[in-house]
Amino acid sequence: MAAEINKLLEAKPGYPYQALAWEHQESGEFFQFVNMATKIYVIFYVVFLMLASLVIINTTMMVIYERMKEIGTIAALGMRGASIVRLFFYEAVIISAIGSFFGTVLGGLASYILSTRGVNLSKLTGGAMSQSGMPNIIYGSFSPGMLVFSFLFGIFIASACSFIPSLRAARIEPVEALREVF
Repeated sequence: MAAEINKLLEAKPGYPYQALAWEHQESGEFFQFVNMATKIYVIFYVVFLMLASLVIINTTMMVIYERMKEIGTIAALGMRGASIVRLFFYEAVIISAIGSFFGTVLGGLASYILSTRGVNLSKLTGGAMSQSGMPNIIYGSFSPGMLVFSFLFGIFIASACSFIPSLRAARIEPVEALREVF
């Protein structure tokens, strides 16, 4: 784009200005800031994704371990290992689908609002941002693909993490499961 603008500027004799691509400027401070901010955003995203995963894993495991008495009861009534694992897997899929759906809707709504209205940083910083050359209003990025990924990720993590504790619970003897609670 800068080359095309320069061609137009060269057509005007005596015009002292030249267009430079913003990422190739001599100082490059803004470009370096954008690159650094992008890397920091990726790190934040990965940290929040891991944190959310740990919460989902912990909740799923606690649901199964706290229901050992129920598992012992259904095992005593004749339900065997694979059926118990399948029961908890289906439960995890259904609950995580419902939770992921509501989380995706609320997160998508917040993302859409931030992408259309933005955040006025000059009000948050008392006008200090306007002196730094940065825009006063920063807009978020609304991404339907990211919403779909988040929805599927929530279902996958909860469903996959239901296997380990449900396999342990399915192998336990009914008497031992009933005794473990008391």
